[in-house]
Amino acid sequence: MVLKRLSAIDWKAKQHAYGSAQNIPGLLQELVDAKPARKKRALDELSNLIAHQGFAEEIAIDVVPFLIELVTEDCGADRAGILVLLADLSVGGWHGHLVAEASLDEILRGEMVATLRSKVAEGRKVFKSLLKDKSTSIRGAAFLCLALGEWQKGDDILDVLVHTIEREKSASTLASMLCSLGLAVCCRQCT
Repeated sequence: MVLKRLSAIDWKAKQHAYGSAQNIPGLLQELVDAKPARKKRALDELSNLIAHQGFAEEIAIDVVPFLIELVTEDCGADRAGILVLLADLSVGGWHGHLVAEASLDEILRGEMVATLRSKVAEGRKVFKSLLKDKSTSIRGAAFLCLALGEWQKGDDILDVLVHTIEREKSASTLASMLCSLGLAVCCRQCT
């Protein structure tokens, strides 16, 4: 059973982009329980609430552990979509900032983004395991999470990423992985 710790957080006392975060648990639950079309809408809505217009909201710090939980188990959630959201959160809300935003240094060096990067990095072991998933979408999104995520001195992340590129058979996933690696370089130059 996933998401059993949702009630441990006082969601009513927290805020997202449009007010009270009391609807967050329902959206997280819909990522697992709803029909496919509703799952997509729930992920889009959740993304908008916690990474509004490409900028992470503070509530994202509380949501990240649940997102990692959803990608850990094959519970019916859109794991590739959730992985991309996690990667976006690890760089402040949207990885497009890495190529489009002049104030990237400020975004990546902010205290909340540092906390988010740390929270997302807690899923590093899960992301590594998903690099071997049978789904090309999940492999590509897990790669993005690792590439954009927080790296510690002595990490083997770069070795893992290079090894993953060497063994990837899907041309489109390989192209996505190479783009992710390029974004990682941008990210590292700013932090």
